[in-house]
Amino acid sequence: MQAIRLAMRHKEFIKTGPANLPGRLDALPNLDEGCAPNYYSGRMRTKSMEKTATTAAPVVETSFRVRYAETDQMGIVYYANYYIWMEVGRNEYCRQCGFSYRELEEQHKAYLVVAESQCRYRAPAKYDDEVVVRTWVTSLHRRTARFAYEIQRSDGTSLAVGETLHVLIDTDGHPVSFPPYYLELLRGERIK
Repeated sequence: MQAIRLAMRHKEFIKTGPANLPGRLDALPNLDEGCAPNYYSGRMRTKSMEKTATTAAPVVETSFRVRYAETDQMGIVYYANYYIWMEVGRNEYCRQCGFSYRELEEQHKAYLVVAESQCRYRAPAKYDDEVVVRTWVTSLHRRTARFAYEIQRSDGTSLAVGETLHVLIDTDGHPVSFPPYYLELLRGERIK
């Protein structure tokens, strides 16, 4: 029976193309200067990804140049490097909030692990391009934090948009609650 459903889905894909299948990521809204939207994306999200922040969060920008090691033979950035760039943006967001991952790990024996991630590629980045990663928090709960990212070329061209969901765990791998101090910091109230 499952084979029949897969064949029917494949037939629909051939006939209508990917745009009409469930799971299509709609374009992100344009961002206002200095703050993130209070929602993130459309239909691609699973039920666990539906909760979002109700207020605009501050946006932290991180800039760097594409290194030769991040590109393929054609000089285009390998797709997995965008996730590394998201991590760079997330770490900088936390630093701007007033703490580092290392501090959270050492003082509380807690680790912020990735539970879900997604990335929508819009344009290629090339060797020596100046890249800006814009990072903000879209939702923050007792045990989870969701970050959103927009990766742009310095000329404003959108290269990719993405999102990661993180769960705070202890050394045994069990979910734990954020210390209240870190929840306050992650809200970005200290970011200027």
